[in-house]
Amino acid sequence: MEFRPEMERRSPIARKGWTGPSSSPTTLLSSIPLFLLLFISLSSRMLRRAFTTVCDPRYQLLEATLPFIPQYGWTMKSMMEGSRSLGYPSVAHGVFKGEAGLIDSYLSYSRQQFIGTLPTIDMEGLSAEDKVKRLISHRLKMNQPYIRQWPQALAIMARPSNVPMSLEHLGNIADDIWYYAGDRSADMNWYTKRASLAAIYSATDLFMTQDMSPHFIESERFLENKLKQASLLDSSTRQLGMMLSFGAKSMASMIMNVSCASSL
Repeated sequence: MEFRPEMERRSPIARKGWTGPSSSPTTLLSSIPLFLLLFISLSSRMLRRAFTTVCDPRYQLLEATLPFIPQYGWTMKSMMEGSRSLGYPSVAHGVFKGEAGLIDSYLSYSRQQFIGTLPTIDMEGLSAEDKVKRLISHRLKMNQPYIRQWPQALAIMARPSNVPMSLEHLGNIADDIWYYAGDRSADMNWYTKRASLAAIYSATDLFMTQDMSPHFIESERFLENKLKQASLLDSSTRQLGMMLSFGAKSMASMIMNVSCASSL
């Protein structure tokens, strides 16, 4: 399955301009909460970092590096071992430009894998809510082989210089899940749905790193509870404050936890 057209991935404002009571930039900025402004600016970018062909040297090197992540983590050591396994000099890891570059490439790679495996997911006859839940679960499962090392990745992504990259990937994940669940909203619900889903995804992603239950069953329950709490599929203007409060608390919790992880 190919990526959908870029124009379809962009927000309603980015696609056709602001259609509210005034087109004044000042009015627009004052009418949208700060949290959504940040999300809009990230999710509306036309240029993506994803590498799309196996000809990209990062593709081969990433696939060679991933088997070493469980042992060495998201480190230079893993990248060096991946380079050596391909017969490249250890300095070849420089194509990633550090640990953050490795994670950036992994998230772009995972996005392609997620979209490519969608035909294997049976969503026939499911409600919109069940489609969203199934797609979130499917995307989270892609991190399971590296879940014990994922706190390290979260700590790296939480560094100030890496936050824009991290939020862009989170925005892409939320946008992809809603799109493939069938959402075609062209109003403010486009933003509230993606903002709340991004908060739920990041909270569940963090919860999984501490989940020792068989087959991550507790993470599935956690996800289901958060989806119910957020009333994700009945977004309205009056619910926006609750959603943003939920998102802020989830993100604050994530930053606190990854900060602790990075200090270990």
